[in-house]
Amino acid sequence: MLSTIAALAEAHPILKAAGTILAFLTVTFINIQETLKPIGKRRGPGGKRYKLPPGPKGIPIFGNLLSLKNRTRNEDHVAVNEMAQYGEMTTLHLGSKTRVLLNRKRVVSEIIAKRGSLTNERSPMPIASGIVSRHGRSLILPPDGWTEKRRAMHSLLSGTALKQYGAWQEQESAQMMAEYLYQPKRWFSHHYRYANYKSLLQLGGN
Repeated sequence: MLSTIAALAEAHPILKAAGTILAFLTVTFINIQETLKPIGKRRGPGGKRYKLPPGPKGIPIFGNLLSLKNRTRNEDHVAVNEMAQYGEMTTLHLGSKTRVLLNRKRVVSEIIAKRGSLTNERSPMPIASGIVSRHGRSLILPPDGWTEKRRAMHSLLSGTALKQYGAWQEQESAQMMAEYLYQPKRWFSHHYRYANYKSLLQLGGN
């Protein structure tokens, strides 16, 4: 059979070119589909598939994105009711991402409240946390980078410390208002002085 196809390709150059293009497009499509395959559809260690809750079947590459896109804002409740028909949890494949919807109060309480240490994590924010602030915005860091900073902030923001900061803030606010009156054109430098002095007081004490 392969020899027959080869002979036809040699006899008809157009068929040969069309076959080459078709083969190239097929390989490209398969590569894109495998690259963008959601985690929920990939095989885990040992070749095992992840066992996820049921959900609507999507199309290759896009998953359920297009079906959700067609829902207008006034029809959101219809989409939610359709998701609920799959049970207490529904799996959606959105492009290369996999999302699991919790449709019942019971599973919300079980997964979010009781098992929050395993499930309540911040999603990665590479632009806001990494590129813009060079990983300096502690409040949006993932748990492994936030835990240590939270421990330090907890000691700085205790009840006793807040009372002391309040007195300092009242004093510095009055000073900043006075500087606005005497040197209004230098308002930006008053902001800097207020912020820097307040930070130094909190970190170093009176």
